Amino acid sequence: VGATLIASQPNWLQFLKMVICWIFTPIGGAIISYILYRSFEFAISSRIKSTRKLQRFLKVTMVVAGCYGSYALGANNVANTTGIYVNTGMIGPLHASLAGAIAIVIGAATYSHKVMDTVGNRITIIGPQGAVIATLAHSITVHIYTQIGVPVSSSQAIVGAVAGIGLVKGIKAVNGKVMRQIFLGWLLTPVLAGLLSYTALFVFNHHVEILEYLQLVLQWIKNNFFWM
Repeated sequence: VGATLIASQPNWLQFLKMVICWIFTPIGGAIISYILYRSFEFAISSRIKSTRKLQRFLKVTMVVAGCYGSYALGANNVANTTGIYVNTGMIGPLHASLAGAIAIVIGAATYSHKVMDTVGNRITIIGPQGAVIATLAHSITVHIYTQIGVPVSSSQAIVGAVAGIGLVKGIKAVNGKVMRQIFLGWLLTPVLAGLLSYTALFVFNHHVEILEYLQLVLQWIKNNFFWM
């Protein structure tokens, strides 16, 4: 949006559609997570009495849910990042997908630990069963919006899903302070991104005029303060 404000007129109706979907992404993740958790308890946990069998089942479902989550992440979030390059003809869809996949792997291996700690430990206590349900709910939420064709944040989906697990145990089980910090981050992220994008494109389009102006300023400083 920030770049489009300079280049052309933004499609505000489409932007409004995305904002509405952003709002409902964590809400939808929480609702789906809450329903899945209750259903899982009724259909699975209450019927598998052996702890070992339940743990084995959770390990298998975690792998499946993780694979589904990766698929949903690639289908939506990678497209969010690389779609603009494909649209301008800079690269093809295949190369864009590969670049996005490689970037995700590098990001997960380097700077993801703090986010992992926040989602996994600081929002609420979820446990193995809750982790499976939250991952599955996140994947379903992102997949739904992918089918609609709306770019959404997978982080919003997983945070909502984890919060939904906490709501099963009661609203006090959810760390309100951490959730407020996360909400603030969600508000500031698009605003800062828009400002940075607008500023960067403005400088790029007017770099000649800006350089000439800076030269005049430097010349004035030199003439008035370093004349001796």
